[in-house]
Amino acid sequence: MEKTYKRFAKKVVELLGGSENIISVTNCATRLRFVLKDISKPNTEKIQKQEGVCGVIEKNGQYQVIIGPDVDLVMNEICQIEGIHVEKAGNKIIANKMEMVNLKKKKGLKTVLGDFINMVSSLFIPIIPCICGAGMLQAVLIVFKTAGWLSSDNQTYILLNTLSGSVFYYLPVLLAFSSAKIFGCNGYLASVIAFMLLHPTFMGLVDAAEPVRMFGIPVTLVKYSSSVIPIIFITYFMSIVEKVSKKYIPKTIKFIAVPVVTFLITSVVGLTFLGPIGTWCGEGLVIIFNWLDENLPWVCPVIMGAFSPLIVMTGMHNGLKSITYSQYALRGYATAVGPGSLASNIAQGAAALVIALRSKKSNKRQMALSASVSALIGGITEPALYGLTLKYKSVLWSVMLGGGVSGLWAGITRMRTYSPGAASILGIPVYIGGEGFQNMYNAVICVVISFIVTMVTMLIFGMRDVWDAEKTEENNNEEELDDVLTI
Repeated sequence: MEKTYKRFAKKVVELLGGSENIISVTNCATRLRFVLKDISKPNTEKIQKQEGVCGVIEKNGQYQVIIGPDVDLVMNEICQIEGIHVEKAGNKIIANKMEMVNLKKKKGLKTVLGDFINMVSSLFIPIIPCICGAGMLQAVLIVFKTAGWLSSDNQTYILLNTLSGSVFYYLPVLLAFSSAKIFGCNGYLASVIAFMLLHPTFMGLVDAAEPVRMFGIPVTLVKYSSSVIPIIFITYFMSIVEKVSKKYIPKTIKFIAVPVVTFLITSVVGLTFLGPIGTWCGEGLVIIFNWLDENLPWVCPVIMGAFSPLIVMTGMHNGLKSITYSQYALRGYATAVGPGSLASNIAQGAAALVIALRSKKSNKRQMALSASVSALIGGITEPALYGLTLKYKSVLWSVMLGGGVSGLWAGITRMRTYSPGAASILGIPVYIGGEGFQNMYNAVICVVISFIVTMVTMLIFGMRDVWDAEKTEENNNEEELDDVLTI
């Protein structure tokens, strides 16, 4: 049977004009979806006559060959054909090596950044229910605590807060497993690496702040809880190590040796180089923010208001906490981070609310509503950030515009927080202090500006990518139904 699939795959590629005519190929449940350099080359008549082909469709710039439930087996054989270079780019296979090189040459920084954001968003898709549930639970607990219905030392509050907080604390473990699926490596090995980063022994070394070396190489001690980018980098590197190990380690010891070699090499490179990258970037951002706050104080709230989604995604926001606490110690108030974060969080909540009201998909409306409440009430933006903001570019631009404009207001009025607290509607009291209530009034205006600007922007063009994605999903569902009827 395997040989039959191999012959069939070679014949299909041949009739498409050869491997050199294939730019990329991916598959759904029943179809091979080709993007071709020259759409006139395929011999459609002969392809349709091949045993195993249920039909051929040219649609949305794709040359689709309907195979049926065995499509994944045919896809595997296509990836083995000589002349086809396989490189995963999300869920797509870039098939032609030379064409892939040409495509890379054409890519600018904007495209590369967009691809990276899309990849990060796709990694979060399997764990969005966990994040939404945890975010909503934390928002409810904040409301109950603010209303006086539960206190922070109440056992029920402690246990539920621990439950919701665990999702964010162990986020690197969840991401390791989903990243492994994208990068094609062992998800359990990747999860072990993530667990090591959060192990009490390692966290103890971080708290002790004493020099640590691994095979004589200095280890940068970092708290990886709730981080995103480090484990993605580490898992990608691990996928390379694992594949190379499998290729060169003898079969007789492969079962034991591959995990050992993978653990050793990945842990060394991860702890000494890949993991700390986000921290190093964060430290650089701290230096920049400190200078701006001293010389151009209105700029920091604008940066945080506009770019918080990207800063949070990279984990650099953890480094900015030191600025806030040092300002509290020296001044009694903080200006650099909190006001801009409030502007951005409200913008994300507003964008999610628009999606909840305007989306055509009931499941997306429910998720968006939950994310909106979580961001607006609890200041917890992860559900909105990874489920919506980073997933749709038009939503990201809307959030950045709303956050940036309201951040400008926060900077001009020199908004300041007088104590730590959630950057949300319920966190407005942290702006009470100093002389009178004017600072709090400015914070309320900041919330209103962020909410209105983001909602207007979303209504004008922010829903564009959301609706386009929903339309594509509908078309794919219709195609899947057609496939079933054809087969």
